[in-house]
Amino acid sequence: MELNRQGLALTEYLYENDGQLRISQACKFSGLSRRSLLYQINKMNDFLREHGLSEITVAGQYIALPMEEQKEVEAILFSGEIRNSYFLSAEERLSLITIVIAVSHVPITTDSLCQMLDVSKNTLVTDIAALKKRLTEVGLFLMSSNKTGYELSGDETTLRFYVIECFRVFCENKYSEYYVLSIYQELFHNRGYAETYQSLYQRIMHIMDSFADNNSRYTREALEEIYLHITLILLRKKVPDITIHQEEEQTKQEYQLAGIIMENMRKMGFSVQEKNKNYLTEILLSSRRQNDRSHIFVEQNLVEFTEQLVENFEKLAMIRLDSKKELIKKLLLHVRPMYYRLKYGIRIHNVLNEEIQQKYSMFFHLTKRALELTDQRYFNELSNDEVSYLCIYFAGWLNQSVSEIGREDSPNKILLVVSDGNSTSSLIQLQLANLLKPLHFCYEVISSQQFKLSMAEKYSLVVGDVPTVTTYVHVIPVSAILTESQRSRILQWSIQFSDMNRDDDLTRLYDIIRIHCTIHDEEILKVKLFNFLNDNREGETSRIPSLLQIMKTEDLFLFSEEMDIDQLLITMTKELVMQGIVKALYPVNILHLLHTMGAYGEISKGVLLLHAEDVGYCNALGIRIGNLRYPLRFPGNSHEIHTVILLSTPDKLRHLRILKNLSQLFRNRDFLDNLEKYNFSSEKEMHKYMAQILSTEE
Repeated sequence: MELNRQGLALTEYLYENDGQLRISQACKFSGLSRRSLLYQINKMNDFLREHGLSEITVAGQYIALPMEEQKEVEAILFSGEIRNSYFLSAEERLSLITIVIAVSHVPITTDSLCQMLDVSKNTLVTDIAALKKRLTEVGLFLMSSNKTGYELSGDETTLRFYVIECFRVFCENKYSEYYVLSIYQELFHNRGYAETYQSLYQRIMHIMDSFADNNSRYTREALEEIYLHITLILLRKKVPDITIHQEEEQTKQEYQLAGIIMENMRKMGFSVQEKNKNYLTEILLSSRRQNDRSHIFVEQNLVEFTEQLVENFEKLAMIRLDSKKELIKKLLLHVRPMYYRLKYGIRIHNVLNEEIQQKYSMFFHLTKRALELTDQRYFNELSNDEVSYLCIYFAGWLNQSVSEIGREDSPNKILLVVSDGNSTSSLIQLQLANLLKPLHFCYEVISSQQFKLSMAEKYSLVVGDVPTVTTYVHVIPVSAILTESQRSRILQWSIQFSDMNRDDDLTRLYDIIRIHCTIHDEEILKVKLFNFLNDNREGETSRIPSLLQIMKTEDLFLFSEEMDIDQLLITMTKELVMQGIVKALYPVNILHLLHTMGAYGEISKGVLLLHAEDVGYCNALGIRIGNLRYPLRFPGNSHEIHTVILLSTPDKLRHLRILKNLSQLFRNRDFLDNLEKYNFSSEKEMHKYMAQILSTEE
């Protein structure tokens, strides 16, 4: 009986959702039509039935799988049988071909590949053609000979990281990951290694843990990737030509750790070339950490970069971050390995990149702009994968400061168990704070290596990388980006802390919905309505408006006459003061900042964004944009200022979307040219032009 990725993933997803799913939800998850989904279910049921297990049932709009048989199902799926029954997708075949050819000591023949993949020669020919094209795009080549077979060529470091990317294809669900691990085990056996893949893994992790006791601890994902690189050292003959400058690196603890690992591998009976020590050092230097108590602050250039990055973010976001030293300390844990990744040309793969850009676009944009304004000697051309990680640090930190989610006076504590370091904990914490608003909790973070289930008794809620099945109802496994099912479980748990029963508005609204609608989950509906009502009671602070929503034609000025900054500010702030949007001292404070700091808010060449030193000068959100025929000059500033923007904000969050919109405007070259040349005939024309740009990019 054949199993494929979709069937296995669906089974796992059912268990993650307490064994029951709406058919519509299952279709959305799998990307299948209802008809195709039912076909997949029939295939899985054939497999389950063969092993004497309960089948996936379809009843009305729901599918279900008994939770009590989860361990038995997983035991079978993790048995050797999966190698015989798992059906590889086209993507998985390409990845597996790459892995096997890369680690083989001799060229791989067509016949051996067909046998391993259980495909016809025609299918293999199609796969090989697709693989050649894909490899060429990354600078690698698949060489072939009718007599000998296939082998890979190209830059050795690039090749190794491509093989790691191929392995990740199998990590989307734990069953297909087991499949490729069994392949690795077979390769170990074929090399004559007495150690199994898993036993070597345990030994290497023990070495890493021993090192971490006195120095720094890597994230679990980093440890697993380090181990994959170690297996490539053992399985592949070629060695990357890497120079580690001894005067710079040899004293570093990563170099020492690489030596310890290699020495232990030799004691285990593995043959390891000494040149691999430099390669392993490179991998260790570029791997992400959860903490570092040893030497992270020695590299002053990285400290200066991080401090500058935080300062630029504050300027762009018009905020002052609380506990800035602690944030810099956390960021350095990411910045240091990021520096080495760039130094050695190593690209990190952030599986959450797209979701982060989508859900936290404001923070992503501000982070990217802050990076552009920061010293680029060490960090030019950062990928979006890297930017996304940094973005989460800022988003999580700012949200913590605003919502006071870390309040020590809260008796209710939430424990975050994470395997992937500070960025993941920040991301989960950010989502929980938004989900559980207006409730307040105190948060603690621990690594998955340190977590013991008995700890759960000390906390109101435990989430993250935790067991899927426990007797504790308040222990909830969650992914870095919460699924709808995970959000529902957390909301269900939060009912006990809310004042829903005493909320008259909630009662009336719920009664109206109950009369006119069918309610599938009464408690979850009440929680969501409760949170919605509280968001709206908070007024504007819970909603972040766009520039289009607040900007009127009257907020725009075309200054055709020459004037100094004092005259300009008086003209632009007059109505703001009269309307009570800003206090009378608002323009005075801005003038003070200009006189002491110069053009402190130049966000683009010739564009000056001005704001008060403290939100206390502002009563409400407001904006003024002035375009000058006769540009201003400021001491120490080489650029003439042709556009001045005044932005008032009463808190740390409400203006962020506007800042993103402004950045969108000033990335538009035509709009900038029109401002610089003073081309707009009227404020109305200028408003229309801005609205057109923003409406296409929102």
